[in-house]
Amino acid sequence: MTRSTTVRVAILTWIVLVTAVSLQPMRPPATVALHREFHLFAFAVTAVLFRSLHAGPRRELQSALAAVLLGAALEVLQTHLRYPFEWWDVRDDAIGAVAGILLYQAACFIWT
Repeated sequence: MTRSTTVRVAILTWIVLVTAVSLQPMRPPATVALHREFHLFAFAVTAVLFRSLHAGPRRELQSALAAVLLGAALEVLQTHLRYPFEWWDVRDDAIGAVAGILLYQAACFIWT
């Protein structure tokens, strides 16, 4: 399997996992306390995975935006499960995506 194929499979697997967790109707009490942290972590990883698809100076912004749009789409899907649209979750997704890209850039700077 080529690197490109491996990255695409990893991204698809990650998106399926995030979607499944986001759309499942049962919320265990322990996860409610970590709800915001889940959004920050999940969308930081999502943005970095999207960034790993392509090289180029504009990819950071595009990757972060794609991650935030995925989060917004999941929020819209949750409204069909009778949950209200949670703008603060989209905010946390955006913070996580930007933080992920900044950490990615910092790691690239340190290791080059």
